[in-house]
Amino acid sequence: MRIRCDQCRKKISVDDAFAGGVCRCPYCKAINMVGGDAMATTTRARPEAPGGRPEAPGAAAPEEATAPQAAPAPAPEREVPMARPVFVQGVVTMVLLGLLILMLAAGAYLAILLLGARDKGEGIPPIAPAPVSQPANPFQAASPGTVAGNVPVAAPVIYLIDGGSSMKSGFDYAAHFTRTSILSLKAEQKFNVLVSLEEGDVALSDEFQDGGEEGAKKAKDFLYKVQDSGAGIGASDIPRAMDAALAKKPGTIVLFLRKVLNDPPALAAKLQAAKVRIVILSLDSDSQAIGSAEALVKGAGGVSRTYTFSQLQDWLRMAPR
Repeated sequence: MRIRCDQCRKKISVDDAFAGGVCRCPYCKAINMVGGDAMATTTRARPEAPGGRPEAPGAAAPEEATAPQAAPAPAPEREVPMARPVFVQGVVTMVLLGLLILMLAAGAYLAILLLGARDKGEGIPPIAPAPVSQPANPFQAASPGTVAGNVPVAAPVIYLIDGGSSMKSGFDYAAHFTRTSILSLKAEQKFNVLVSLEEGDVALSDEFQDGGEEGAKKAKDFLYKVQDSGAGIGASDIPRAMDAALAKKPGTIVLFLRKVLNDPPALAAKLQAAKVRIVILSLDSDSQAIGSAEALVKGAGGVSRTYTFSQLQDWLRMAPR
């Protein structure tokens, strides 16, 4: 087919396939629209015999017979595709129906169980929330007869404090521990305080004292006096002090220290033989000291707690004075 360029007005030969589309002019490179009716050509039927000449001179030429135009064929009807059922949708429907049946069956089963329990007079136990474990403030007695906040002690109690150089920075904390624990004791629950120094062991008294406020005041004055007279200097002797404490036949020994214990199995054997419970409070100790304390507790049976100075400082600010 041939079209004329809209820009340069030159005729362009275009393939029939471009009908209804666009083409580029080979002369000016302009884009031209190719009409859809460019393909439509009119044809005239040729006569069966030449009749364009007159048969005789002077006669008019016969009229050319034009072929009758064929009636346009009716446009074919468009075939509308028929939708087919989707197999996947059927499978999903069946699965959902199955789940619904299972849920209904489970609900019916639970209803039967609840009705049966109600007939028997049984109730559904309430679901209690799991307790959140938080470290107790060791300077606030959570319950009577405790140390370190919530560790129970059996009277009579001996508070054994390492008074050597390793406890120089922790002696004040040990004194606060002791005072708080004595305040939680009743008057009939007896106690004593023993400090291990380099030159020997110093006790609050030869006899056990009554617990409560009066006993806590005596222990506080005694420990401050020992601290001013040389506690925190030199090397203490924990095995020696342990023998002195066991000689008083206590029910519980509360041991405050920071250093490594020598021969924990031997100390554990003595505690077991005397049937005395041990509670060890390690104050900002290193890993070796903590390991020796845990070995003693494991062999003798008792409780071991470890505290850092930063923890104790925060708790001490909140503790009553």
